[in-house]
Amino acid sequence: FNFVRRNRIISALSKVVFIAEGSLISGSLSQYNHAKRQNKIIMTLKPENLNSKNAELPNKIMKDGYHVISSYEEILKILEKNGTKSSQMRIDNV
Repeated sequence: FNFVRRNRIISALSKVVFIAEGSLISGSLSQYNHAKRQNKIIMTLKPENLNSKNAELPNKIMKDGYHVISSYEEILKILEKNGTKSSQMRIDNV
C-alpha cells in the first residue's frame, strides 16, 4: 500500500481537502492533484514566508484560485456555501 493510493482514497472520502504546507515534490502535491481531479473543495493557508520551500504548494493553490482561509469562520462559510449545514459539522478542540 502506498501513500499516493492512500491520498486518492482519503480525497475521495472527503468533502474538503485542506493543505497547510508542502513543496512541489511532496505527498501533499499528490493529495492536491487527486482533489482537483475529484472536484473537491480545496483550501490552504497563506504562508507566513512566501519564499520558503514549504510555501510552494500553498502558493500554487492560491495561484490556481482555490480558497485561502485565515479563520475557522471562513471554513464554515465555505462549507455552508457548498451545501454543508453547520449542524452537520463537528470540530473538536477549536
